[in-house]
Amino acid sequence: MIELHERKHALSALFHTLIFLLASVVLCVLVIRSSSFPIIWDIVFNVVMIVLYSCILLGFILKTRAYIHLCVKGNPIAIIKENELCVYSALTDSYTAINWSDVLKFDTYQPKTGDYCFPVYRRKTDNPNRFLHVMGLRKDCFRYSYTDYSEEELLAMLHKHL
Repeated sequence: MIELHERKHALSALFHTLIFLLASVVLCVLVIRSSSFPIIWDIVFNVVMIVLYSCILLGFILKTRAYIHLCVKGNPIAIIKENELCVYSALTDSYTAINWSDVLKFDTYQPKTGDYCFPVYRRKTDNPNRFLHVMGLRKDCFRYSYTDYSEEELLAMLHKHL
């Protein structure tokens, strides 16, 4: 059994918190300033701002939950076992078990928020929509940016079990 852990990254967490607070202030100022619009545009603008703020708030909650669980409490990002891979999901705040027999290969994804690793399943219907990567809503995906492993080392370690 191999456990993958995140290194402490307090400065990065502080940076994301400051970005969230700045976005909150900007959105609040925009909503206050929107009262000068005609009433129909004011309503549309406020609905758009509420949806946008909800997405930003969800992302902040997921990042905070993951930071507390993985860095503060020291729980592993992923646990490589003989017959399965267990991946921590901030969305469900639990581990998702993935059988090695269901996985064709592992792939990586590098958005601006970090480097992620995810399984590509044998059955095409088991592979989630690519949009879920962008939103960070995939339960079987984990960020390896703050681990001690490079992309090549991580993929070699995972492919060894397939």
